[in-house]
Amino acid sequence: YRLGERAVHLQATRERIVGTAIELYTELGISATTMRQVGLRADVAPGTLRNHFHTREELDAAMVERLTAEAPLPELSILDGARSIEERLGRLIRVTGTILDQSARLYRMWRRERMVTGVWAERGAAYGARWDELMRLALGALAH
Repeated sequence: YRLGERAVHLQATRERIVGTAIELYTELGISATTMRQVGLRADVAPGTLRNHFHTREELDAAMVERLTAEAPLPELSILDGARSIEERLGRLIRVTGTILDQSARLYRMWRRERMVTGVWAERGAAYGARWDELMRLALGALAH
């Protein structure tokens, strides 16, 4: 037994739980998925699940972190130096395709059941605000 090995094992278990929860939320929806189902499919005991995530909200937060890390929004600096609306919109359109590809799992979950509460709503609002800001910058004077 080594402390480093234990840390690696704990992290792997945590990642497996989060991945399993994402699968279940996608298949069944958020409201239909129970912590018990997550634990069973992840092959962890109820106590292990509680050790990693004391509440469903903690699990949701970990899921949001993973899913948004898979599809990060571009920095506002992607528009730096673009002089025309055509150039700004072209840059934004190119990165949008990549983001849509990267956010497929999040989109499938959202289509199954709208995520409008808790950390889902908070992160969704921040995501939307960033898109609005990018669009305003890309459109320039037309946005006002």
